[in-house]
Amino acid sequence: MSSPRLRRASFVSSLLFLFLVGGASPAVGQSSEQTEPMCYDWGESSEAGVSVLEGESGWLSCPLFSHPSVYNYTSTQSAGHTLFWYRLLHGQDLEEPITSSSRLSKDRERLWLQPATSDDTGQYICMLRNKSSCSKIAMRLTVLRRDEAVRGVDCEPPVAVAAAQETIALQGGETLDCPDLQDAAKMADGEPTVTWYHVRRHLSMCEQYPFWNNERQQKGASLRVFVMLDSYQGLYFCTVHYQRRGKTLNFTRSINVTAVYPPHVYKHPSILQPTQDQVFSVKPVSLPSVELGCGLGVTLVLMLLLFVVYHVFWLELLLLYRSWFGTDERHTDDKEYDVYISYARNSEEEQFVLSTLRGVLENELGYSVCIYDRDSLPGGTITDETLSFVARSRRLLVVVSPGYASQGSQTLLELKAGIDGMALGGHLRVILVQYKPVQRQGWVRELRRARVALALVRWQGDKSRELTSRFWKRLRVELPVRRVSRGDEEEEEGSSKEAILMRLHSQNSTNSQTGLISNTVKDPQKVLNCAA
Repeated sequence: MSSPRLRRASFVSSLLFLFLVGGASPAVGQSSEQTEPMCYDWGESSEAGVSVLEGESGWLSCPLFSHPSVYNYTSTQSAGHTLFWYRLLHGQDLEEPITSSSRLSKDRERLWLQPATSDDTGQYICMLRNKSSCSKIAMRLTVLRRDEAVRGVDCEPPVAVAAAQETIALQGGETLDCPDLQDAAKMADGEPTVTWYHVRRHLSMCEQYPFWNNERQQKGASLRVFVMLDSYQGLYFCTVHYQRRGKTLNFTRSINVTAVYPPHVYKHPSILQPTQDQVFSVKPVSLPSVELGCGLGVTLVLMLLLFVVYHVFWLELLLLYRSWFGTDERHTDDKEYDVYISYARNSEEEQFVLSTLRGVLENELGYSVCIYDRDSLPGGTITDETLSFVARSRRLLVVVSPGYASQGSQTLLELKAGIDGMALGGHLRVILVQYKPVQRQGWVRELRRARVALALVRWQGDKSRELTSRFWKRLRVELPVRRVSRGDEEEEEGSSKEAILMRLHSQNSTNSQTGLISNTVKDPQKVLNCAA
């Protein structure tokens, strides 16, 4: 079952559609020869019916005009619409038109009953029509006898209309106007008069107060409350009297007045319990709010401290995490070398690679380093051996310099092999080490394209010589994880000796062919001892 609000919305939208369509064309289903349009019946209004006391004045307002955005009385009159009233009295089956008389009169969208009688109870229909459209809606009127009106106590005057609500601040003032007074003034031949009285309920008895004191006075048709007191709350009744065509007519309305405390008026409390001079024993109780505040403060300080520690020591924390939880790539692949170093030959960078970079990586950090000029076998092809060394390495360390990767050089081959291996998804990663500042325009095209995806570690001269400097920490982050145990050290030492012997054997073979056999080759054990 739909709510009254939904029914009212449907009623308004349907009225709007009928007003727009019906005013432009004849009603649906009517022949063009008919002069009277089909009248759309909206049934009975969903709003509450109207109640009037017998012997008092009352009126009915046509529900079609309850929404001025759909029907406005002035605009409908301009469009040629005429408002007709009909009624279906109790016990009758046929509607009868209402003709104006001294008792029943029409005023715009209202039908006045001056006064109402018990025979007026029934259903009333208001019809709005012109030559092309017609709409009608019904409402119900109930004329109550005085003993049928709902009252709180018997001494209250009967009122058919619900009481209006009014709030007045204590110690403040307000003016009360009788409801519907302006409507009665339009129908009166003269100025209406109003009688006010206040009924206080006290022990189921009614007391009527005249308004002659300084706090409440009647000014003309209004009741003026100068100083609102708590005792002035309750029901206020006003009876409107007016003359029309030689008859004295009246109706009564009620207002329920409630006193409220304004925000600027302070009410002093009256302490009832405990009484004065009464002593209580209390125990201190910890306040959860203090503990909560301290906990939140400590948490905030810890979070700030952790943020500062991470911001300052993020490299150390990352290296510590890798040493504990990192995976040693030597156990997951078949690569032979950890690092392959690519650099420009016959330059200052070559001395940096051979004396500093290689020494720290091999002797201090325990990485296996591959340098082409040192580890390549004689008689091989440069291209094949370079590609083989790069493929057998886990990292390609590129020392960037102004003369690096000139067109057609071996360093360019090493760089392309490393970038291709990295792009194919292998385990090879390319690391850039900037020994000296180099303008980006001086980089080769392959290096400029891959710079976005490559890590760049900058050498800062004397500041980077210490093993605890940022350069070596940053480089260790990019290099494979190396966790060396005692067994691994012995195995690595044996592998290093074996590699040295293979190099010496290769050099011995080369020197034998040229007749240049050195004393070092004659005693390889001495070389091993020196290397150890």
